[in-house]
Amino acid sequence: MHPDLHMRNIERLPSATQTLALNAVAKARRHTDLLLLMKAMHTPPKLPTSQKLAFLPVFFSNLDLDMIPGQEQLEKLGHDSRRAREIICAQDIMCAEISLAGLGYFDCLGGDVGISLWPRVWGWFQFIQQYRDHLSGVLLTPAVSFHVDLIRFIRVFRGHPETYDLMWTTPRFWTCILKAWSFLPLIEDYEERKLMLHTLAEFLGSSNARPDSELLAEMVEAAGSVDNLARLVLDFVRSIITLPLSEHAHPVGYLSNILLFVTRAGGCPDGEFDLLFTPRQPLFSALFTLNFEQELLSAILFLCEHADPHTPRLLGTCMLLIRHMVVSSPPNMWLAVLLQRGILRALISVTPRTVSRGSRAETRLHDQVQAFLRDIPTGLVYYYPMLAFKKAFNEIQGSISRATFKDHSLSAEWEKFLASASEFLDALDEFHSPSFLISKACDNLQCGSINESKTMAGRCSGCQAFYYCSRECQKTDWKAGHRNSCHSHKGLLLAEDDDSNLFHRERSFMRTLIHRKYLEERRAICNQQVRVLATHPTDSQTPPILFTLFDFCKSPPVVKVHVVGDLPKRVADLVGSAGAEWADVVRRAERDEGYTQLHGLCVADEAAPRVWVVPLRADVPLIYEGLKALADRVRLGEVREEEEIMREIDHFLDVNVTEIH
Repeated sequence: MHPDLHMRNIERLPSATQTLALNAVAKARRHTDLLLLMKAMHTPPKLPTSQKLAFLPVFFSNLDLDMIPGQEQLEKLGHDSRRAREIICAQDIMCAEISLAGLGYFDCLGGDVGISLWPRVWGWFQFIQQYRDHLSGVLLTPAVSFHVDLIRFIRVFRGHPETYDLMWTTPRFWTCILKAWSFLPLIEDYEERKLMLHTLAEFLGSSNARPDSELLAEMVEAAGSVDNLARLVLDFVRSIITLPLSEHAHPVGYLSNILLFVTRAGGCPDGEFDLLFTPRQPLFSALFTLNFEQELLSAILFLCEHADPHTPRLLGTCMLLIRHMVVSSPPNMWLAVLLQRGILRALISVTPRTVSRGSRAETRLHDQVQAFLRDIPTGLVYYYPMLAFKKAFNEIQGSISRATFKDHSLSAEWEKFLASASEFLDALDEFHSPSFLISKACDNLQCGSINESKTMAGRCSGCQAFYYCSRECQKTDWKAGHRNSCHSHKGLLLAEDDDSNLFHRERSFMRTLIHRKYLEERRAICNQQVRVLATHPTDSQTPPILFTLFDFCKSPPVVKVHVVGDLPKRVADLVGSAGAEWADVVRRAERDEGYTQLHGLCVADEAAPRVWVVPLRADVPLIYEGLKALADRVRLGEVREEEEIMREIDHFLDVNVTEIH
């Protein structure tokens, strides 16, 4: 036994206090004797350290493991609940409870005293924790305060690795920590809340808290479920953000440790990771389900208000975690959520703290902001994220302009971002305009008339993708071959009944975007088409079928013209996965003799891009015929200069042709 725990040390106390101490260790002592001693311990004037240590033997004696009641004594307590506190074993329990609290009020205990104290403290803690419901008529402190007392005791030994190691290696120690953690939102006292945060932060950031699969399983079991563990993480972050900054509190450090714990739990041992790192499930999934990205965005705004050397590193970690939270979901799901929760404001706040060639943390943060500025526009092809973007953009418009980051290394990225934002906002305004009309082309290739969608007789009830101006046209197209391919149109033509879960407005908005982009770059697209046709024979029985891909996965979108029979592998894989549907679309374009051009809209979607085929329909084939004729002349060398080619293109673009997507 450690010398500080010997009973003879009581003799160092003043006589009046010594009497109280002796009463508190007597065989007939009562819990009130311990309470009087505690009062003397905290009553001014403050006792010198040597005298304060003389209280240790009293608490140590009252935590004797032999005094833990057996089953028979517990049953007696249960049968006589009205007089429970008068029973001897009840007094032992209350004295142990007070002693646990008393041990937490030492500033720091030296030597190996913790090695002797811990087995008794842990034994009584486990007993009281296990039988708390049964002992409700005996216990003096609620569960919250009881766990705060234990955390206070553990902190006493923070400077002694041997004692800390003993605690960490105690079976089910994390059960105790997780239980204390779960009470964090219930602690109203500022000092106690700060104490709990500080201690938990130390635990979570220590080398002992590297959650391997075994420890993580123990933590999940202690929390009750992985969702409960995720909720504890959320509560911890919320508590940090709402904690006032003071000379005694270090919320940035607390946040650092909880983020370190989360990244370790995700499978990154040193807590440092990048976008190539794949988080280990299931904690990340649970955090995503509970909207952890909202807390991370709040943490970003919080960190931007506090100057600290660790801020760039923590901001980078928050940004990376947000990206990992959303990377497994399609943009139409995650982008609207992030916009509603303040991602734009966060990016504005973080940008001044980024340096492209600064420290490793500053450079990583710079790269993260850059990645978000490039990724957000790629998700604005979806209608509902676009609505959220408009609202979020209006909220931050007063705090940002193209000159805001004029001299910053991210200035060019912000310029591109704001330019893209302007284009998408204009498209949304056009889409919402009262004069905006949705037109459809009859899919009977022998008709092909273009009318407002409300005048169409209807669409195919099987594939939900083909429209007809009359029942006669629908019957004609059915006999012409649609009956053989109807069942295959489920994933390529923005049909109402496909596997994408897109709403009608999203489909219509996508068509608006591709049509606006087509009209904006019509001359350049025609120039590309002429160049492509000039390298392929157009005088054969089966002229080449052009496929114009509008790649909205890039910001700004990139438009590229290909020949169907000579598609790049990436594009061929994207459309070819549709199999029979793609083959039928190509066959229809071949039969349509210039009335239909194949256009594709490439969008970000979950793990890989997705291509929607959005045919361009014309009421007359004059433009396509003009393209073929000009391509022949270019191939024969009759037209060579770029200027002359563009004049020819302008000439046949002036004809009166109605085109729709």
